[in-house]
Amino acid sequence: PYEVQDYLLPTDKIRITDEIREKASIIAQGNDDSFVIASRIAFWVEENIKYNLSSLTSEMTQPSDWVLQNRQGVCDELTVLYIAMLRSIGIPARFVSGISFTNTDLFKKPYGPHAWAEVWLGEWVPVDIVYKEFGFIDAGHIKLLEGTDKTESALYSWKTTSDNDIKIDELKIDANLETSSPVKEKRIGIEAYPVEKVVSLDSKQVFAVKVRNNNDFYVSSSIMAGETENLNFFEKEKHFTLAPREEKTLFFTAYFAEELDNTLIYTYPVEFYLSSGESASTYFIARRDGRRITYEQLSLFRDDEPSMNENIKLRVDCDNRGEYYLYEHAKITCNIKNIGNSILKDIKVCVDSDCEDRILYLNDQVFVEKEIENIIGNKTFNISLHYEDEVYTETYHYSVAEKPTVIIENIESPPSVSLGDFVFVNFTINQISNVKNAKLIVRVNKLSDALTLSEKKSSYSYKLDTSRMKKNNRIIIIVEYDDINRRHYYEQKELMLSVTAKGFFGRLRLFLNSLF
Repeated sequence: PYEVQDYLLPTDKIRITDEIREKASIIAQGNDDSFVIASRIAFWVEENIKYNLSSLTSEMTQPSDWVLQNRQGVCDELTVLYIAMLRSIGIPARFVSGISFTNTDLFKKPYGPHAWAEVWLGEWVPVDIVYKEFGFIDAGHIKLLEGTDKTESALYSWKTTSDNDIKIDELKIDANLETSSPVKEKRIGIEAYPVEKVVSLDSKQVFAVKVRNNNDFYVSSSIMAGETENLNFFEKEKHFTLAPREEKTLFFTAYFAEELDNTLIYTYPVEFYLSSGESASTYFIARRDGRRITYEQLSLFRDDEPSMNENIKLRVDCDNRGEYYLYEHAKITCNIKNIGNSILKDIKVCVDSDCEDRILYLNDQVFVEKEIENIIGNKTFNISLHYEDEVYTETYHYSVAEKPTVIIENIESPPSVSLGDFVFVNFTINQISNVKNAKLIVRVNKLSDALTLSEKKSSYSYKLDTSRMKKNNRIIIIVEYDDINRRHYYEQKELMLSVTAKGFFGRLRLFLNSLF
């Protein structure tokens, strides 16, 4: 929508570079669901950008390109990079400043300044990467500001009606948690179980964790494996996104950290937590006669993930006016944009026979130019795109003229009339070219009348009063107009109209008309 277009543009802190667009395109490739894409990019930022309260990022917000290069920052940096990645592939997002509650030891007070993002998915959806809240924020978040870029703080203006000055101190945050209540219904259902209840002492163990969306809207979250003595996980955390009422199963593989005593039987309790608060617990047994899960069997346990659905789609827009003039040294600029969900590597972009190889990331675009030939006549040129075994070609037409063409034609008028009669002059004006500010002027002797022309081709019947005409009258039909570059032109046609008079007084009046 038009109202969110500003949230697609780069800003001072939210910079969109080729590296940012490439990274976002790789993550989003093969998916058309904006919520899933926004969640995947959020997961990537959370996993790859270290939360670091260094003096460099705590004193001043660093721009998105710095964050991607240095892979560290606080909430501001994680948010500006996340927003830049979304905007680079055509998903509107905005920066939110506010207050949030935390119980971490990193901060002196439980409530303090915080930043997160909102993503446009038909409505504004909050995403807080630091809190791992994707698609929602908890009640401890208090929103103060929103904007296209990072805003340093909430600014307030105070005025007084007296002569006294008001001293404005730094905004102090003093908030405390008064009451809390548990969530009545789980947003996400979770259950976990081992694929083998009893395993051998030298076996790996695989846990199936099934998650279910209990809502009529999308949810995103993370599953984290809890700590169990002598049990390590190859991957302790996994992210997922669920459509309304969707279910998925994700697998976690664990191994024993130390060798087990073959004379003992071991029971291992395991718990899995969701970043949204839900949890599930299970257990398994390890003993000498248990079943051994082989490496070959481990490869059978794959997470439920949507298959890649590559959609190759390009849009070509050329600013072709269609008509150009000899005095111009014009160029036609064509914009070729990747509006599909696939990264297009080694795509060949050609203007007629002039070709170049390019890479087009998601929402990426390239501009090519066609120089106008300064020879009068009709011309064509081709834009062709070669990708893998497919060729897309679009032909464009234009013409070169000395000047815009306006024709005054089909003029009809009686050769002579009697003094005092009303007579009609009929004619047609045909605007062959694309002209601007066209105006019709009809001049009879020293008198003239003017009106604006709007239609490309119009017929006119102009009424003349002969009572003030002389014997021979010169009628001039003039069309004044501008071309697209505001150069001024005119076209005119002339005709003569004879007026006769009867009787002495008629001839006298005709004579007097000729004097003025």
